[in-house]
Amino acid sequence: MNITENHVKSLYQVADFFMQAGRFTRFYNSNVCQFHMEGSEKVFTKLRKDFNYQLCYSLPGEFTCGWYCSTDKPLTNVPLTTAIVITSKEITKLADKISLEFGFQFTKKEKRFFIPRGASVIEEVETLCGLSNMQNVVYALAQLDTPPSYSSFRCFDVRNVLSSLGTLVTSYKTLAIGTKHEGYNSVLSTLCAKGGDYFAKGYPHDLLAHDPIDIITRKVFGLMVNNDYAASHANVRDNNIPTAQRGFTYFKL
Repeated sequence: MNITENHVKSLYQVADFFMQAGRFTRFYNSNVCQFHMEGSEKVFTKLRKDFNYQLCYSLPGEFTCGWYCSTDKPLTNVPLTTAIVITSKEITKLADKISLEFGFQFTKKEKRFFIPRGASVIEEVETLCGLSNMQNVVYALAQLDTPPSYSSFRCFDVRNVLSSLGTLVTSYKTLAIGTKHEGYNSVLSTLCAKGGDYFAKGYPHDLLAHDPIDIITRKVFGLMVNNDYAASHANVRDNNIPTAQRGFTYFKL
């Protein structure tokens, strides 16, 4: 996938969202869940912990060296606002470099991320920062991270943050308003009734981000879901019910 102006515009706008530390933090700390789930805060804690780990360990080397020289605490203790502002600057530097190389030009307004009055915050944030758009940007950046471009563009850390951001935001949206697939919403409702621990001790990104995107982008016949913790496998082969697996339940969609 070749890099385009839309990909780079998304970089600028994500960087702007991060730079608006107050707005991003309010979104980040939200715990909106439309499904009945006892202990739902545990899911959000898990999602935030996973994102924070990727964010902090993708910080530039000059910062991490200074951090380790001045404290014996792990990088995950870096304050969120510090981490996102530094990351915002790194994303902007990358976008500037790509724009210069490919001759892309943007107005100040095009580089800004704003939510129109009366618009749904979760919908607007997910359109920009959700897994679908972030995957497109990450795939395009990956082409710049391979020879002969590798010496010019070092995109790995930015790609890592964007990928993690995409799963976080789409997971938030799924919990807040569900999906457009009623059958999948019914599956989620059943699983959420297991409580927050079910998701917290598993892989919530599977069910809350990757599966919803798969259902939108390709035909999914059903899901094989672990009974004890959040983990799933999408059936995209055929409409036949797969062979039963111990410890799993198959949900036909």
